[in-house]
Amino acid sequence: MLADGNLDRAVLHRIEDNLAVNGTRPEFVEWNGRWLIATSDYGNVNNAIRLYDPEALKKASRSSDPGVLVHQIPCGPWVQNVHWQKQSGTLFPVQNQIRGLKWRLTPVPLKTSKDARALLPIDLSPADELEGFHMLNEEIGILFSSSRRNNVRFAVIGHSPEAPEKQPSARRY
Repeated sequence: MLADGNLDRAVLHRIEDNLAVNGTRPEFVEWNGRWLIATSDYGNVNNAIRLYDPEALKKASRSSDPGVLVHQIPCGPWVQNVHWQKQSGTLFPVQNQIRGLKWRLTPVPLKTSKDARALLPIDLSPADELEGFHMLNEEIGILFSSSRRNNVRFAVIGHSPEAPEKQPSARRY
């Protein structure tokens, strides 16, 4: 890539993510002592958080090939990307409440979650499209929207990986 100045010949291997419904931007996560690739779906049918084995991906042609999918957790629709918070073992699907509108984060403790749809989401009031999210520390998060103006916001994010049934919250910072 450095010699060519582009990525035309830099791709070593390409696979088809045939398990995804308009797949999202992936993130490395630690699950059961292994580093895996977490991804999800920007669709509204059979959505799931999927954990892929990166070593198996190197040899696979499709995400449905044997050994690639390690674990999956059903989740809600319209996931743009996922954010991993290693300290708490929590994966945040960065979602919209409806297609392209209204912000939602759902803290998913990866070790214990069987179905992310059963967890309480953090629904936020902006009416535009949530594009990205990142925790800056244990409680302050930064959120990015699709708006041309006022598209970066900070929030105090409250969630408890020990008690996922407790109502999570966010307040503007």
